[in-house]
Parts: sequence; structure tokens; C-alpha cells
Amino acid sequence: MAKEVLVKLCHNIQHEKPIDLTTPPEIKHEIMENLYMDSRFYKLDEDSVISAHRFLENLNNNNQFCFEWRSELVTAIGFITSLLTKLLPVLSIHCDATYKTVKERFELYGIISNTNGAGFPIAYLLLNTMKAFDNEEQIGLRTKALASFLRSLHNKGLEPQYFFTDKDSAEINATKKVWSSINVQLCLWHVERAIKEKLKSCKRIQRTQYQPEEAVAEFSFIDLTFVLDLKCSESEYYIVCLLKL
Repeated sequence: MAKEVLVKLCHNIQHEKPIDLTTPPEIKHEIMENLYMDSRFYKLDEDSVISAHRFLENLNNNNQFCFEWRSELVTAIGFITSLLTKLLPVLSIHCDATYKTVKERFELYGIISNTNGAGFPIAYLLLNTMKAFDNEEQIGLRTKALASFLRSLHNKGLEPQYFFTDKDSAEINATKKVWSSINVQLCLWHVERAIKEKLKSCKRIQRTQYQPEEAVAEFSFIDLTFVLDLKCSESEYYIVCLLKL
């Protein structure tokens, strides 16, 4: 006998759904005006750190230093945009990173405020921990630098209730050090991308320690007697999703 399941989804849209998704003319004009920007505008020294300092020290760019750490193993520069003070108080923030930027292989962390259904950049951190002796030390230095950077934002009045991340351990640990009671949540876009990449992968399933009691304790619908046979060598046993989902 089939059972009925009622699923109710609710999306509280805080903004009107846009009808025209094309790029506005004023944005196109701004892009075209700066398409062939002279490097002398932003490259003020051959050393990228010195160049960044000089650029940010220019009062006309509306940015402000908030954190710096320079040592044998770490180079970090953090700054806020003019939007931070305008948007306070902020309910939630997103953190995302771009790795191996410029020739010194810096990581660029962006802090994005979610305000009225739209994202606004409020702070950035340039970070290089490539000189660390091993991966464990690098993660420790990255966490310490991120915590100090986020604390500088906290000192400027940033008190978010929610923090969205792509499950980066350094970001999560640093956030908890600054805002102990904050709700850390995974970014839906990153979760969906990770699931799709995993499902369409043709790699063999990795060996793992499956504990059925722990699984049933968390999800009661799981069959306690189910055990995945990771030793099976027959290719038919492993069902792989199509590359095009």
C-alpha cells in the first residue's frame, strides 16, 4: 500500500523577480570604458604587495585597510569596501575564495553581504601561506589569518547570524573563533556542484569505514543489514550516472 508524502517548499523572495536579465546599458558602457585599462592604474610597483599597499592607500578608491600580517611564512592584506558601514547591520555573509592569483600564488577571499536578496562585497583578504613546511601547518596559518581578518570586521560592527561557506575547514574554524554562536551553513550552489561532480565521476568508489549503527542512529529509514561490497571487482556492480546530468 503506497504512502502519501506531502512536501511543501517555500521561497521567501525578498525582491521582485527580474524579467529582463540582460546586462544594463550603463554596465556595458562601464565595461567598455575600462576594457583596455592601462596597467599603470593598478600596477604601482613590481612587488605585488607594495603595489597593493599603494593602491589601497589612495583615498579615491574608497577602500580601507583593516588587517595585515607579514612574516617569513605568511603575507596577508585585508581591506574593507565602502559598502560595509552602509549595509550594517548585516544578517548573513558568504565567504568564497579564488586560489593561486597573481604570480605569488595568493589566495583571494571575498566576504559578501546578503542584503535584500542581493550580494554586496564588503571585504577582501589577500593571503599567501605557500611557504609553510607542510599542509597541516598551512591550514593552521590560514585559519589564524582568517580569524584575525574576520575579527577586524567584527571590531567594525559586523555581527552576522549566518555564515555560508563551501565547507572549507579553515573558514569554518576561523569564523567560530570570532562569532562563537554563529550559524555556519553550506552554500547551496557549492553543494549542488559537489554532488553533480561526484555522481558523474567514473572513478571507483573509495574504501571507507561504514558504521551501520551510526547511520541508522542519524537516519532511521536506513536498513541496518545493508553493507556495501567494496571488494566487488565487477564493473556492473558500480552504477555511474551519465556525464550529462
